[in-house]
Amino acid sequence: EETAQALAGAMAGATNDQKLILLDQLAAIGGKTALETVVAAARSNDDALQNKATDLLGKWGTIDVAPPLLELAKTLENNKYKIRALRGYIR
Repeated sequence: EETAQALAGAMAGATNDQKLILLDQLAAIGGKTALETVVAAARSNDDALQNKATDLLGKWGTIDVAPPLLELAKTLENNKYKIRALRGYIR
């Protein structure tokens, strides 16, 4: 969890390319902080971050991703990401 907190903290000052790498690392680590950070990226207005985050959330390895995926499926504006979130929820 400490590593995830450090990576999540690095997101604020990172470039978009760096954020994409950080999201991959957070997803690999898992845990509450990592999940919250990836969900926040899925809610962002940046298409690249939404794309990466929804992809990672759809492949998340634990059940705690289900509630955020359902919420994202209901609230995201882009249908591509809504469908991806719903598919991840169903898995």
